[in-house]
Amino acid sequence: MIVTNNRKVLAQYPQAVFIEGGFRDVLVQVRDFVHLGHKLESHPLGASIGMMHSPVRSILISEHIQDYDELSQNIISQSIEKYDITMGTRNSKDDKRSDYETLDLELLDAAIEELERLKKGDVNALRITKR
Repeated sequence: MIVTNNRKVLAQYPQAVFIEGGFRDVLVQVRDFVHLGHKLESHPLGASIGMMHSPVRSILISEHIQDYDELSQNIISQSIEKYDITMGTRNSKDDKRSDYETLDLELLDAAIEELERLKKGDVNALRITKR
């Protein structure tokens, strides 16, 4: 399941859970889903601090409710704390929203492809290789 506040993601994935609000609102909704028994399938925060300035975020969680997952709970709780500390009173960069939406969609597409390979049992999906 996709939880997002990105309209470009919603256009491509109409089944996504759309959140009216900012990045933090998406994190809070994901936390609420994790409390219900969903598991994180992508990390709630981006790979760089710069992505925290984005006004949009898309996060993958399990489609179905499962047993309580302590790891998912810890990750989402820590992610909200890190977001709050990093952003403080700063505002997201809404003037670059369209660019952030495009980047978020591309990152989501890559995460979905990676997850599909892992679910198919591709042991090389997460293998890191030197160039």
